[in-house]
Amino acid sequence: MTPRRVAIIGHGDAPAMAAIALRRAFSRVGLEVEWIETPGDIPAHCVLAGLPNLQAFHRLLGLDTTALLRATRGTYTLGQQYLGFCGGESEFLHSYGPIGRPIAGLPFMQFWLKAQAAGLPASLGDFAREAVAARNGRLRVADGQNAVATAQGCHFDACRHAAGLRGHALNQGIAITCDNAPMAVAEKGRVTKLRLSDGREVRADLFIDTTPNATILSALGDGMPAAAAVSSCDRLLLGSAAPLRPLPLYSRVVAHRAGWSALYPLQDRTGIVLAYDNALITDDEAAALTPLPLTGAAQILPLAPFQRQRPWIGNVVAIGEAAGQAEPLSATGLHRLQIAITHIVSLLPVRADAMPEAEIYNEEVSAWHARLRDFDALPYARNRRAGEAFWDAARARQISPELEARIGLFGARGMIAQYNQDSFVEDEWQACLIGLGLAPRSWDPQVERVDEQMVMADFRDQLASIRADVTAMESHEAALARAMAR
Repeated sequence: MTPRRVAIIGHGDAPAMAAIALRRAFSRVGLEVEWIETPGDIPAHCVLAGLPNLQAFHRLLGLDTTALLRATRGTYTLGQQYLGFCGGESEFLHSYGPIGRPIAGLPFMQFWLKAQAAGLPASLGDFAREAVAARNGRLRVADGQNAVATAQGCHFDACRHAAGLRGHALNQGIAITCDNAPMAVAEKGRVTKLRLSDGREVRADLFIDTTPNATILSALGDGMPAAAAVSSCDRLLLGSAAPLRPLPLYSRVVAHRAGWSALYPLQDRTGIVLAYDNALITDDEAAALTPLPLTGAAQILPLAPFQRQRPWIGNVVAIGEAAGQAEPLSATGLHRLQIAITHIVSLLPVRADAMPEAEIYNEEVSAWHARLRDFDALPYARNRRAGEAFWDAARARQISPELEARIGLFGARGMIAQYNQDSFVEDEWQACLIGLGLAPRSWDPQVERVDEQMVMADFRDQLASIRADVTAMESHEAALARAMAR
């Protein structure tokens, strides 16, 4: 028997996105989706960041990204800037989009490494269109013309974002039932029904648990939660400051003596996150480290990263807060939901009484999270802040064999080891590794066969093309004004 009913339990973005995705993907084949909405609070200061591929996911959900920007007073982003991770005023920009273009069929990076060794003054970021555009406050939103749009993500106010998704779920015809404490009834390794506070029972073939404590999944097991910390940070301070003018086209992460702080621009405020090790600084000391004056009271939240290795047990799948928590250094919360939901859509069981898809899902999703964890661990592993207990310990922290292999291969010859479950592409890893001061010792010897004058001419052409393209783009404010006026 094919699954006919799915029940989704929880509050906020995760249940809304899962319900909408399943409804739109399978309503024509008779799948019924019900959202059991439980109580929950979204931190008032929270800002969500979406990577460029979020727009493709929005199309799956039937969402208009521009309309969502309007509703949330959101902004565009072309990447994330890191400051102070190598000490002093050091900085680099992790920008979205490609860096350079191949020359004579060989990777651009290999030619740039050779030219840098010979004294080329142009930085790697000078060959990244999105990086140059971000630093100049310019972008190009897709408009149906011939010019290529920039690879931009978005920043959203989290509370408005959740409200917008809930409204969209209702518009899609999804039934939403509010209940304070639904209880799972399990038999023979499966959840057969939910018992609601008013005595009503909700039966389903598949249950998606997004509750903070995985209350539905816990009826079948704990899902093998494993520690997933990339640092000793155990507190998050969330706050808001006045909006930045002009509006930056990137978020900004600044290392401090016991962790890091981040700024996320919105149209009407600036979201602030400060992560820290509470054994090294107090909450009051952390508040004094906020990069901008706060416009209201800050919120202090615990941080205890973990990831369930078996988020799908029997006929229950845990996603969002039910599946794990991550340190938000690269702000991939929305992306992690996107990974989970797209896998559920592609692996929706074909039989209600047997779900072998669970093992595939657990293996794949765990690998995606592991590679995201590597990306967050990189700035800690390669930091060069000497003489500070937090950062000395961060350098000594064990990293995964996969991340160790990436660092080793890049350090040897400027190549990136790639994995099937990578969220960030080769160019993004290159920008971060170079930005963190890892200079490859050599390069691909094949570049030696290409005439140097031809390479230099190609470099000049690339730099000139990027300058001309960025000059023709509109400002961030102009792009947002058009979006808000639609």
